[in-house]
Amino acid sequence: MGNAAAMPASATIKLLIAKDTQVVLYAEAGKDVIDFLLSLLAMPAAAMIKHTSKETNIPLGALAILYASVEQMGPKFMRSPVTREALLNPSPAHPAFVQPAPPPPPPAPAVKVYDCSRGGVNDCFECLAVVENTPCPNCRAPMNVPRELIGSSDPPSAKAVGQGQSLAAVPGVGFVQGVATYMVMDDLAVAPMSAICGVTALGGLGVTDLTSLEVRSVQVGYNEAVEILRASLQSKTVLTDVFLRKNMGKQDDVAPSSKKKRN
Repeated sequence: MGNAAAMPASATIKLLIAKDTQVVLYAEAGKDVIDFLLSLLAMPAAAMIKHTSKETNIPLGALAILYASVEQMGPKFMRSPVTREALLNPSPAHPAFVQPAPPPPPPAPAVKVYDCSRGGVNDCFECLAVVENTPCPNCRAPMNVPRELIGSSDPPSAKAVGQGQSLAAVPGVGFVQGVATYMVMDDLAVAPMSAICGVTALGGLGVTDLTSLEVRSVQVGYNEAVEILRASLQSKTVLTDVFLRKNMGKQDDVAPSSKKKRN
């Protein structure tokens, strides 16, 4: 597995489009996007349902009904809130499905505690008081020497695989090597990219006139990741559906209203 970082908030892919049919022939992508696509194979069913729940035509059948029933079930019937959360909101297979989180709150101030004022008795060092001038339980002297109680936590880098995260969700791991560029077909088939590979793919698609092709760069962020997931469950023309037909649909929606205005 490669050592490149996981997909950032937005990644770029290049689409090769047939101008006349407005179909994506294939795309060129880096490790970040390929890791995301392969993570679809490792995504928990509940995560798929969560991200596609607004679509009524996604073929998830009774699984979607089962998920909804757990949502409606009262928390008191579950073993714990953690159990319910694990079922309804499992860790995604890739950070692309994680919406940007708000900045973390500032760290809590250090708690001020007090040590024994005598400090010469060994047993006195075993106790700290939250309230100043509390009598020392060992020598009864006032505890008024200020100290700070500092909390500690493991750095994020120490929390890695083995705590519910997938390999693709851990920066610096992923699924494929980062030294290559990859080809992604419209049906999401992936392969290492090369000049010969590109020519072979065009030949297999019946393309003979290179002037009939268009290269377009598009961004893949959270919204596009969800759209790719939805399309991959019901279509074999995923890239076309997500990046071309969606925009064409918006244009079609605008067209009728413009015609009415002219009349």
